[in-house]
Amino acid sequence: MSDPNPYAAPAPSPPPPPSQSRRADLHQRKASRGQRFVGHLIDTVLIIIGALLPIVAIAFFVPGAAHYLDEQLTNVSAAGSSELLLTVGWWACTSLVVVVLFGHWIVTRGQTPGKMVMGIRIVRSDGSPVGWWHGVVLRYVVRFGLGLIPVAGRLLGLINAVLIFENERRCLHDHIADTIVILDG
Repeated sequence: MSDPNPYAAPAPSPPPPPSQSRRADLHQRKASRGQRFVGHLIDTVLIIIGALLPIVAIAFFVPGAAHYLDEQLTNVSAAGSSELLLTVGWWACTSLVVVVLFGHWIVTRGQTPGKMVMGIRIVRSDGSPVGWWHGVVLRYVVRFGLGLIPVAGRLLGLINAVLIFENERRCLHDHIADTIVILDG
């Protein structure tokens, strides 16, 4: 058994494990808060338009629908059932747009239209593509569902938005779904 030569050049340090190296690369490629905000703004406008289109179409093309909607909005009962019905309808239309259209883009590209415009995309925290479960269900459906809880939903929405100012630049829905938003390319 021989002792190591104390005068020999130091052995090169081993390269970092691939997972650490990849995570460091992903951290450097994270999208800025501004990019995420503008992308979200674009998506919100598209969702509102998408949710309004069926309501406008019904009002224009179904005989008597516009009069009925106007009557329901102006003569709200004390219980507010008309407002509740319209709120549930609005939420259902919005959810349908997000889950079907945006869900398809998220699963196939990791991007919503706003993220496409801003040149950013969603990936899992290890860099792998987001699937249906992480990209749509945990990121969006859970967030929308939690937003329906009175008072607590508003508080969670605030927490979701404030967490973007963390060093990691991840919102609450990113933590729930184990995702990050990175620069595309």
